[in-house]
Amino acid sequence: MGMLVGRQAGYVMLKVKLKPHLGLIVASTIVSGLLMSMPALADTVTSDPAGSLSDQSIQIDSYKYPMVDVTGGCFDMGSLPSAFEWRLNERRHRICVEDFSIGKYEVTEHLWMMVLGVNPSGNKFGGDYPVEQVSVKDIERFVDRLNQMTGKNYRLPTEAEWEYACRSGGKEEKYCGRDDIEQLAWYVENSGSTKQVVGGKQPNGLGLYDMSGNVWEWTCSIYSDNYAGAETDCASSQDVSPRVTRGGSFNLRPAYVRSAYRYRSDPFRRRNFVGFRLALDQ
Repeated sequence: MGMLVGRQAGYVMLKVKLKPHLGLIVASTIVSGLLMSMPALADTVTSDPAGSLSDQSIQIDSYKYPMVDVTGGCFDMGSLPSAFEWRLNERRHRICVEDFSIGKYEVTEHLWMMVLGVNPSGNKFGGDYPVEQVSVKDIERFVDRLNQMTGKNYRLPTEAEWEYACRSGGKEEKYCGRDDIEQLAWYVENSGSTKQVVGGKQPNGLGLYDMSGNVWEWTCSIYSDNYAGAETDCASSQDVSPRVTRGGSFNLRPAYVRSAYRYRSDPFRRRNFVGFRLALDQ
């Protein structure tokens, strides 16, 4: 995003690198001292050539965070025992989801800052890097404030919605979009062991970025080894049961960024490789 090129009288000067595929609008930038606690750029995600944007996209001042409308349907969730690196908790079963909208990108540090004013990330790179080190309880506070600001009802996706969207509408895909991990995902062999700006790899068939790799993504569903119907529901805010995280992250090998891979996480736990994306009922 921005590269530090100098300091002057308590200020930080940045050289800006534009990400054309994100449609960023960037002003010439001289930013007051606390570079690591404030987003360095006034980035505005406005459009993207892949996928059609939803009218449910988030608009806060000049910043637009795009959502994508997903037509619901039925699909075979999970994977077969013959699949690459299959796990027992990936039992193949038929599931249906209703129409919904989902974030085109992982929620960024910039958007979090615009809503809550403080950057919780363990690695505070600013701008359009994914926010991380957030628990489910932190996200609930973020979503409550965002919904007050927008008058809408954003939430985390269910596990079933997440996998359906990851697999480009429930298609047979090893990773989220196709079988070529290098085109789709930041993982241990290409990330430099750190998170990357959202949208740096190719999107999946729905125009969604980084669903495999970059940072893990929270869902609102309770974890069960056998799914047990929890994959289609959001847990209540009072429920402290483990939640499902999906997608893998920049520090993991290919097996863990597969479209079917599931992991259980304590909803109070914060890690600097776990973030999220938003969803919304249509």
